[in-house]
Amino acid sequence: MDLRTSILLVHVLAILCNVLWSLSYVFYKDSTHFLTPSAIVFWRYTLGILFMLPILVLLRLQIREQTDWSKTRQILWSAFVIGAVGYFLTPFIKLYGIMDSRATSAGILVVTTPVCTMFLAWIFLRERLSKNSIWGIVLVCIGVLILSGVAQSGLLAGELLPNLVILFSIVIESVQGPVAKLAVQVIHPFLLAFFAYIVGSLMALVWNFGASESLSASAGEFPWMGILYLSLVCTTVANTLWYWVVQKMPLSKAAVYIYIQPVGSALFAWFWLGEHFGFSDLMAFGLIFVGIYLAQKN
Repeated sequence: MDLRTSILLVHVLAILCNVLWSLSYVFYKDSTHFLTPSAIVFWRYTLGILFMLPILVLLRLQIREQTDWSKTRQILWSAFVIGAVGYFLTPFIKLYGIMDSRATSAGILVVTTPVCTMFLAWIFLRERLSKNSIWGIVLVCIGVLILSGVAQSGLLAGELLPNLVILFSIVIESVQGPVAKLAVQVIHPFLLAFFAYIVGSLMALVWNFGASESLSASAGEFPWMGILYLSLVCTTVANTLWYWVVQKMPLSKAAVYIYIQPVGSALFAWFWLGEHFGFSDLMAFGLIFVGIYLAQKN
């Protein structure tokens, strides 16, 4: 394979990963009709663990070379934090928001991740916010209000509260980034993800028993299609391909492809769930997109 073809393949796979992830919001929404959020998290990552095993076997030599077992304490602590935050709390809270919001809204809100990270850095790391950053955050907030239907339904009506829950999950998710950045220096990313999946799955199981919630479907048939898509396609296939993409492409360039998700989620939600994507949604996405651009502009 020549260089040009290889570069093209990387970009195609980056697009594919984000298209696959955009459909996850539709299956999340659909699965909440049958399972509790903790049950969805449990089944997604329990099956993800099983699907991950063949990949770990295939990459066992590479994993052995890139894992420093003398740093076992750091590895286990990192896996616990990433699993608890990224694979339990984040999807668990996000699912509660998606239950009362739209898959379309969730797909749009996910692109606010860079602004959430910037806001956290300002609070906890005292990093400076420029005027562009402040205006960007303001535009993102206005976009979220429009997306939530506040103008038509009142400040605390419409989708505002569930959308704020989704935004809160995105803020929490950004916490795992620095931990993962340090952890992959001493452990192979796939093995780290595997350990983190185990933590997320176990925490969801403990929550189910503690809250006396069922792991089976509460109404109708078990949503196997949604759960298999979330565990096999999103958790295993897309995550695996994305790791290969970021190996071949600068992370800053790869991150740009996240903007495919709002478009994909809106189209899939319209086709699969019959959700309406109106002019106000388009306006909200435009404001959020401009806000993110301003916030990231030097």
